[in-house]
Amino acid sequence: MAYYSVVRPNPFFKRGAIVEDDMDGFLQEVYMDPRGRTAGYVGLMVPLSEARQYLIKLQKKGIDKAQGGALL
Repeated sequence: MAYYSVVRPNPFFKRGAIVEDDMDGFLQEVYMDPRGRTAGYVGLMVPLSEARQYLIKLQKKGIDKAQGGALL
């Protein structure tokens, strides 16, 4: 699972949107609550292979969990 930011104009998502890949090969736009946490999904799912050229990867889910990391 990973989050991506839409960085180029495209027919699927608005520029600046945050989308999520659930490791099934499809993306869906997410919206965040005021604390910056995922609050739900918006719109239809789009194949990652079709939209990859318009995206930049932000992070994999779960890598920011404090489990003995260097920032403790």
